[in-house]
Amino acid sequence: MHGYSHTGDPPFDCKTCGRKFSARCNLLRHIRLHTGERPYACDVCGSTFVDQSTLRQHCQVHSGDKPFQCSDCNKRFLFRKKLKIHQRLHTGDEQINLGKLGLSGVSKVKVK
Repeated sequence: MHGYSHTGDPPFDCKTCGRKFSARCNLLRHIRLHTGERPYACDVCGSTFVDQSTLRQHCQVHSGDKPFQCSDCNKRFLFRKKLKIHQRLHTGDEQINLGKLGLSGVSKVKVK
């Protein structure tokens, strides 16, 4: 493992696809994508997830809490990414590059 910091070559390889990881925990989470294992289940709806952090994020859906608020119109959002998309409506931008927000594609919005 110490050699990784010198070579830059991540020490943990996926035997299925060859993807490399710098941390063993990330490799183990990745392997679940190949095996289909989803050991973390939501107590409310039964949805299953590959890791605890995704489960925690999902559980916010059931809480009703929307911690991210637009400073222009006070509309509230569950996720920061959704707030960022919404805020672009107030700037007059017609195209939102979703890739910059960690999503995919380009969304065209109608500006009033």
